[in-house]
Amino acid sequence: MKSNNPKVSVVLSVYNGARFITQAIESVLSQTFTDFEFIIIDDASTDATPMILSTFKDKRICILRNEKNLKLVESLNRGLKNSCGEYIARIDADDFSLPERFMKQVGFLDAHPDVGVLGTRVRQIDVNGKTLSTLDFPLTHNMIYWEMFFGLAIAHPSVMMRRDVIMSAGAYNPEFVHIEDTELWSRLITFTHFANLDEVLHVKRVHQESIGSTQYSIQQELEITIRRQLFKQILNRDVPKELVVAATQMPFFYFKNKKNIILLLLDLFCQFTKRNNLSLDELGIICEDFSKKILFINKTHYNILLKKLMKRFLPSPLRHRINIFIEKHF
Repeated sequence: MKSNNPKVSVVLSVYNGARFITQAIESVLSQTFTDFEFIIIDDASTDATPMILSTFKDKRICILRNEKNLKLVESLNRGLKNSCGEYIARIDADDFSLPERFMKQVGFLDAHPDVGVLGTRVRQIDVNGKTLSTLDFPLTHNMIYWEMFFGLAIAHPSVMMRRDVIMSAGAYNPEFVHIEDTELWSRLITFTHFANLDEVLHVKRVHQESIGSTQYSIQQELEITIRRQLFKQILNRDVPKELVVAATQMPFFYFKNKKNIILLLLDLFCQFTKRNNLSLDELGIICEDFSKKILFINKTHYNILLKKLMKRFLPSPLRHRINIFIEKHF
């Protein structure tokens, strides 16, 4: 029976999700950790979703129905406002979680009060359940922060978060539809810690109707806006959109002004390593990643240009570490 003050509030928004919603709900109800409320927002579905939801009689389930289609961000915010758990667990209507996900995330958050956002590794499957890939994410806060400048660092539907942290940040921003999670992370990253569990505890279904497939172009545009804000947080200055695109989407960009791109990455590298208390392992990984990016941009003229720039902008210990990596691998 649902407790008056559940430890976890599970928030799921669904719109016309009849095809997969049953498995998503059953994966939550089958969790080994049972002290939760399950808030399901039916975003004015017109298919069989309402009928399917009505078949579940578990007292922990609370169904909120939108009179009109509000879209995902406003529906999630409605779920958050109606939640009362210490932690918020997210799940999407076409995904499912493994049975021990909540237990392991609650255990980690209880043991690490400085961590406000906790994700897991994710297995991706197709509509038939065939495994496509496994998404491995950085585990520590500093490595997640660094990766946020260049790619996906934490999987939204796998996340468990502290409710007070999310609400104090203003919850999801409706202006960033289809990429609301990345925008929220960009605000939270500076005043709470992030982490990922090194274990696959969530399964994401990839299909043509998913938001990642249907809204890709919108997501890409908004993602650049978010990354510009991240650069501004670290560098205390605005960086032109074209330069951010060039520096963060390297495999897909033709480099016209390589020196400016290298200077931006050098500036980011210097300020990031100064501002964050990196472990030796984290520093080593970031040095290697930085070296790979620079060599990708300008491998031919590395000895002429990059060494000159590194000598000018990087302290000697970091130059030495990068040079060791380059000599070892290239």
